Amino acid sequence: MIKKIPRPAIAKFFKRYYTLYKKIWQTRQEANPSKKANQAKLSLYKTLNLRPPRLKEAASSCKLKSIV
Repeated sequence: MIKKIPRPAIAKFFKRYYTLYKKIWQTRQEANPSKKANQAKLSLYKTLNLRPPRLKEAASSCKLKSIV
């Protein structure tokens, strides 16, 4: 029989990993400002419904597969 895991334990586990992930994400964003700028540029193109140059390359670098 499977023993039920108490909810506070699950919450604690997720909270710990979420904060850790968030820290890693922030440091990655700070370390790579060009990627952030590229992402902003892509979102601008997307809102204006334009096709940016080298779209596939830009999308793959920013993980925006939805517009390709």
